[in-house]
Amino acid sequence: MKQDKLYIKLFLLILFIPFDAHPESMYCCDIPPFYSVQPSDNLEFGRLWQQIKRLEQRGVLYEMILERREEIQAIKEYWKAKIPFIESPDLQKQLLFLLKTGTLQASNHGCGAAYFLSNEQGIPQYVLKPIDEDILCLNNRKQFASPFNNRSFRVRNGIPLYRSAQAETLSFAIARLLGFEHLTPPTHLAVLSHEEFFDITDNLKKEERNIYLPKMGPPDREKLCSVQTYLAETKNLHDLVEDCLKNDFSDDEILHLIDYESFENLCLLIWLFYDTDAHAGNLYAKQDSKGVFHLLKIDNGLTFPDTNSHLLNALYFFPHAKSPPSPRICKIIETLPIKEITALIHLYEMDDALHAFLQRVEILQLLVKETSYSLRDIDIRLHALELPEGTKIALSNKLSLEDLQKLISYE
Repeated sequence: MKQDKLYIKLFLLILFIPFDAHPESMYCCDIPPFYSVQPSDNLEFGRLWQQIKRLEQRGVLYEMILERREEIQAIKEYWKAKIPFIESPDLQKQLLFLLKTGTLQASNHGCGAAYFLSNEQGIPQYVLKPIDEDILCLNNRKQFASPFNNRSFRVRNGIPLYRSAQAETLSFAIARLLGFEHLTPPTHLAVLSHEEFFDITDNLKKEERNIYLPKMGPPDREKLCSVQTYLAETKNLHDLVEDCLKNDFSDDEILHLIDYESFENLCLLIWLFYDTDAHAGNLYAKQDSKGVFHLLKIDNGLTFPDTNSHLLNALYFFPHAKSPPSPRICKIIETLPIKEITALIHLYEMDDALHAFLQRVEILQLLVKETSYSLRDIDIRLHALELPEGTKIALSNKLSLEDLQKLISYE
């Protein structure tokens, strides 16, 4: 029991420390304090200005900005043509109505883009996330903007930029296929326009606009977005854990406080998605009439990497993870609808992630046959896939949980 308490304390310490300089280690909840834009950074790119400044010095910065604008436009036009065939026209009409009659307000939390779309009464209905305003994308408003689009300037090495809306929508589609649609917000694709959407040219001072706009083109307020239903009456898991620690809850009390079935189901989704961003800030809980919390996950944009690396599952640290997978979840894993999931991966143009998905599912199905493994064992063995000879390590029954923990760092 003391060991599990220690795990939960580590969960808070590890998942909320500031990230270091390399973009690959960035977590959206860990923005370093005391950052100010440099005077030479006219467009307020922000934290990557030292790298971006070299482009300006070589005279290629605006050429790269135009390349990104053209790329963003091409992606948007492609999905604009495809969305009517995969999304409900009623939803599109509702979104347009709300954009006209309600309000759109940018969220100040995290590093990426999120807007709350509210009705006339000011009640949030949806969360909109434009792909070009994501962290390290061109039109990021939170000082994480970048004109780059290559592996050296990604949030995760195995996850391309400008595809978060597809990943978010695919994640929900798979959850719904498995009957787990209550574990993540209903998510859809839409191309939407609004004056509140941000463009990097908005950072230009009045006297600079006539100089820079001819080089970069006018601002673009039409965006490809993921559209998520707003979740009300939920509690952030980080806050819930802090409450448990303040009240000195025992492991047994924590086990009874958080519903085991939703815990187990969410672990499965995190493994299937190979979620690289399932930290405390992206996990929530909803309390039922008996006082029990049922878990759910938001922010699925950093899922489905093209290689199985950087798995992050905050649930690993909870006492629930000490239990073996139930016969119920083992059966779900053994009978996963692989063909249907593969079809969804194709539908949302995520084929670069298919090989890694099939690899981890095959290993997961083998791991649940080993009756001595806990959920924690399975999680760390899937995490081990990022190591050299990762498949061999994941399936080795000669390595204990302690041995694997020495090989893998959760930082």
